[in-house]
Amino acid sequence: MCSVLASTRINNLQILILVFWQFATVTDCKTVHGVLSSRQARLYQGQYITKFCFYGEALVKFKLNTTATGKLYFYLGDKWPQVEQTSQCQTKLDQAQYSFGLSTISGENKFAPWDDPKVWHVSYADPVTCDSSVPALEDVTFTLQMLNPDSGGKPIIHCGCDETGLVSFYEILAFLYFAGAIAYGQRLWQTIQKGGPMHLVIKMLSIAMIYQTTGHFLTLIHIYRYSKNGEGYPLLAKLSTAANGLAEYQMLLMMAKLSTGWTLSSSFSTLDPKQMKQISATVIAISILEVIFSFWEMSVLLNFVKIIIAGAFGFNINKKITEERSTLRREFYNKFAKCCLTWLLAYPVLAVLTFMVLPFHYRYKVITWGLLTAQSISILLLYRLFLSRSLYWEVSSLATSTLPLRMDRGYGTKTYNSDTRTVRIHKHIAVN
Repeated sequence: MCSVLASTRINNLQILILVFWQFATVTDCKTVHGVLSSRQARLYQGQYITKFCFYGEALVKFKLNTTATGKLYFYLGDKWPQVEQTSQCQTKLDQAQYSFGLSTISGENKFAPWDDPKVWHVSYADPVTCDSSVPALEDVTFTLQMLNPDSGGKPIIHCGCDETGLVSFYEILAFLYFAGAIAYGQRLWQTIQKGGPMHLVIKMLSIAMIYQTTGHFLTLIHIYRYSKNGEGYPLLAKLSTAANGLAEYQMLLMMAKLSTGWTLSSSFSTLDPKQMKQISATVIAISILEVIFSFWEMSVLLNFVKIIIAGAFGFNINKKITEERSTLRREFYNKFAKCCLTWLLAYPVLAVLTFMVLPFHYRYKVITWGLLTAQSISILLLYRLFLSRSLYWEVSSLATSTLPLRMDRGYGTKTYNSDTRTVRIHKHIAVN
């Protein structure tokens, strides 16, 4: 067991290092710092700056290191695909629904109140963007702030309309995790300290929950600060991504091993070391791939990977249920499969439903709410399943020496001798 745990720690460290390596230079914020480049604007027919979901009396503030002659161009989100396909430079700029000049070193621009939230794409262009015969202008360093009104109507909120409500949701989730840790943490720790194959599985689930909880707390700190200054703490966002990737790795590893009968046989494991290494390597690769797709917002590829994983898991667990002769074990595998498939398919299902039903500015937060809620419920149900004395303890190898056994119509008659504590089944195998 020590070697398995040591291998798990090494794999976790490897995933953490790879995640940081992938995302070492990437940030995401709505207080945008950068350089307005006349050359880039000419090359791409407008330098893309950012996108933001405005509502109400929104405000844009800017600050430059010197005066500029260019403008910021705003395009509605539903019109943006058509704009990107436009090949004529001036036509592309003329398609902007709104624009304003950057003629001073600092300033602000307040929009007329919008009844409905709208996603806007922002780009920059100067007078020579569409005229290649004229030399490009000098670069200008800028800071751009996107602000939405608060409940009092003051434009001080950096969160877009697609992000409103996330801070409150993470606060509630953090409180529930904290309350659950106080109420059940000691009992769970005592259960783990007893040792045995079942407790190794509970330990893997607990590690996954710790990683996930850590990611939630880091995200809460980041988005709370983000709502105040539009930047948040990019390092905490990266750490949260790494923690969620480790939680995904632990869950997938547990699913893969349990679906092959790990710790459910009379011996400690039915898997040889070589097979366990192959499973771990495959799970590491899948987890890193999922983190990369999630970070770069490749939702289609992420959904595809999750559906493939769910299909492979469902096929494997269904094969295990078909081969299993024990009614008790079949019931365990059925419940285990439902919990795991909820974890795996929550994101693809929510993504499809929100795409079909909801406007764009509702999709991200609804997916976030639904995904974290579904995953938290899955973990709670798995804990209930693993800790159930009437179910999992009787199918684990630990149960053969600690609990009275019952009649199992699917496998045969079992007898229990309270004097010698010897279990005999109809195949005449004696287990002390």
